[in-house]
Amino acid sequence: MANSKGNAYPLWIISNNQQVQSVDSKQTVTNQSNEGFALEIGISEDGTVWVLSTDPDPDGGGAKVFWSNGDNNWNEIATSDPGGMQICGYTGSSCLIMSGNGQLMSIDTDGSSNVIYDTGIILDFDYGNGLIWAIMAENAGDIASLHYTKTNTPLSWTKVGDDVYDLLSLSVNEAGRCFGVEGPKPVYYDTDGSTGSAGAFGDHIAVSISVKNGNFVLSNDGKPEGNLLYEWTSESGGTYSSMNIRAAKICSTYYSA
Repeated sequence: MANSKGNAYPLWIISNNQQVQSVDSKQTVTNQSNEGFALEIGISEDGTVWVLSTDPDPDGGGAKVFWSNGDNNWNEIATSDPGGMQICGYTGSSCLIMSGNGQLMSIDTDGSSNVIYDTGIILDFDYGNGLIWAIMAENAGDIASLHYTKTNTPLSWTKVGDDVYDLLSLSVNEAGRCFGVEGPKPVYYDTDGSTGSAGAFGDHIAVSISVKNGNFVLSNDGKPEGNLLYEWTSESGGTYSSMNIRAAKICSTYYSA
């Protein structure tokens, strides 16, 4: 995909003071919002950057939704839809949110929205290459497990592997493979049920992972300015190397070197 909009940067983060920042290929950090602005972040296929803000939404719970072309200008989705509890990038310029009333919704930059799922309980989700992956319980009383679905309406979920007990984070790369933190180490999952290590992380403990094109992990090495970030590299057979950058949230992009 073209390195346009937010995809001009390999990585976006939210700092511990709730400021959106971009990180370029030389690991230079640039402020992209005021402090105290953002809680969650995601990026669409075309590079549109989405955040859930620190402002509560008055239309049914959750946080106000904003989008940007990656230029430090933020546009509010000021519709009567409920706010978001979780967010990720979606097809084109759109995003997916889990609304304050428990509905999985798609929203575009013009404010148009659609409820695409409101039956089961979704705990975490992400999108990549035509697939939505989710930790979810399809029926009341079920133990949450990993599922995926194509974006066709209505959604048709397929369970992958066993029930999930210690999966902390979900991220789907540009090829549609799902990544997470389990154990707590970086792992991957494929639609055929196979799973395995997503790179050597040494003795470190992973808190969250974000994979689109690049592969980034937030560790539990915390300081007041945030948790230490690691990036997967192919050196020495493949391992994660410290970036000397700290953050509260991370968002890999479709950036291509």
